[in-house]
Amino acid sequence: MACILVAGASRGIGEAVARKLATEHQVLLLARSEAQLEAIGKETGSQWCVADATDADQVRKALVWCREQCGDVPDVIVNCAGIFSLSPIAEAKVSDLREALEANVVAPFLLMR
Repeated sequence: MACILVAGASRGIGEAVARKLATEHQVLLLARSEAQLEAIGKETGSQWCVADATDADQVRKALVWCREQCGDVPDVIVNCAGIFSLSPIAEAKVSDLREALEANVVAPFLLMR
């Protein structure tokens, strides 16, 4: 049985992926939303860790936790954590772009590193 870390597991695609994978694998849930993670974890029998994947220190601690749960690094990391903006580019703020880059580029890098 594979040990799979699903980042962004508290809602949306991440939640759906985590629920599906948990039927056949050991799934570790990672997201910022503790209440949602706890509910999904209890429903699926999965372990969960609250962490912000854009924060290098929190990711480091989460990966230590993953090693404890799996006995090693996870076999697979599924990154579903991410954000996007629907506003027209003329109305977009630089801070929105920075937030999206952190979530969509930096977070997967930190998890895979």
